[in-house]
Amino acid sequence: MERRFEILPGLSLSFSDLQFRFSRSGGPGGQNVNKVETRVEVALPIASAQVLPEQVREQLLSRLGRRLDEGGWLRVTVDESRSQYRNRELAVERLAMILRNALRPRKKRKATRPTVASRREKARQKKLHGEKKRRRASSHSPEDE
Repeated sequence: MERRFEILPGLSLSFSDLQFRFSRSGGPGGQNVNKVETRVEVALPIASAQVLPEQVREQLLSRLGRRLDEGGWLRVTVDESRSQYRNRELAVERLAMILRNALRPRKKRKATRPTVASRREKARQKKLHGEKKRRRASSHSPEDE
């Protein structure tokens, strides 16, 4: 049975839809860091993923635009743990979280108006600023030079 992970209710992906790449982590870790490939990069081809419904793919492409590489791949890299298995689980969790956030419905902005008090305060600040500039202009005339 293939392993799956849920993004939203009714939308799940299989581990076989993902591409995993392993490499050595940097930083401290003694001999382990020099010989064990614990860093995990998980990638999902958003642009060409046939497992995603068309409207979901379009929404992901528009909302994740700057996170995707030139080929339309979403990549997540994790090297927090000394265990490749744990890093792999964390990477898949983060990928699912990114996809979940991108697919979450956006709230509509409610148009609001400035309060009477804030409009008065803005007018008062503008008047003070204008007076300050007028004082500067009158104190600095061409005859002074």
